[in-house]
Amino acid sequence: MKGEMNERIHVLPVILCLLLLLEITACGAAKNEGPAPAPSSAPAASLAVGQGGRFSDVPEGAWYAGAVEYCRRNGIMNGVSDTAFAPEETLTRAMLVTILWRQAQKPVVNYLMQFSDVPEGQWYSEAVRWAASEKLVGGYGDGRFGTNDPITQEHLNLIFQRYTDQPVTDGIPGFDGGSKPAARAQAAMAVMNYALLPQQGTAGGEVLVAYFSATGTTRTETT
Repeated sequence: MKGEMNERIHVLPVILCLLLLLEITACGAAKNEGPAPAPSSAPAASLAVGQGGRFSDVPEGAWYAGAVEYCRRNGIMNGVSDTAFAPEETLTRAMLVTILWRQAQKPVVNYLMQFSDVPEGQWYSEAVRWAASEKLVGGYGDGRFGTNDPITQEHLNLIFQRYTDQPVTDGIPGFDGGSKPAARAQAAMAVMNYALLPQQGTAGGEVLVAYFSATGTTRTETT
């Protein structure tokens, strides 16, 4: 009995040493880990992407805001810069034919273009070539196309009517179809009005529906 008790007395210090060693090791590990990191407050990448792609001169509540964003996303109209759309700027003949050409998926045509004011390699050159070959928009009798000449509301209405066979300018704010210059915002609204029509029966309509569904276009040109 006495020998058994002595054995227990010898074992007890060993057990106490082992417990102390385990406690010291656990404390050291906790110190090295440090406090738990706080949750990140950075916004998700998808939220940041969702806020992009807007022009600084197009307020969210403007009547043309949806049309401008629609045209931008689908490559129909671009800004005058990366951050500005210039919605009230006058629409020119070069801008209009480029809009129609992009709606038609930028067709390449074999047509001899001899306008004195349309040099090769400009952002509007192929659009003018296509529009002239389709007899949508012609030049002047003096050999010019008039690339920088303004498009009146009357001309915009007639050309869109010829191209779409639909009254796509109806109801656009400030648009009366008269002799006043048409604005870029009004052109964007006409484009979206046609896309929203329930019936796309014409060949032009089929082209518009196909092109408006495209994505991933670049913004290297200006219209």
